[in-house]
Amino acid sequence: MLPSSTALWRKRLRPSLKVYLMALYHFSVKVISRGSRNTVSAMAYRSGCKLYDEQTGQSFDNRSKDVEHVELALPNDAPAWAVDVQRLMT
Repeated sequence: MLPSSTALWRKRLRPSLKVYLMALYHFSVKVISRGSRNTVSAMAYRSGCKLYDEQTGQSFDNRSKDVEHVELALPNDAPAWAVDVQRLMT
């Protein structure tokens, strides 16, 4: 059985060195523009939810996508309807 890469690294460099493993997190912010793509489609894809575009009559369902967390950054004085993603996008 081959030793793990951590054990090999520790054995080669410094046998007395303690190795600590930790998770690395990634944070990404994307701006959805009104350019070439449907903004409701883009938001449904990124948020992993089902949204309906009232202007085109299309429904975009991306609930099967593995999305861990979605959060909207809104100013303190934003209206109450802005919290609802469906109303915000249409």
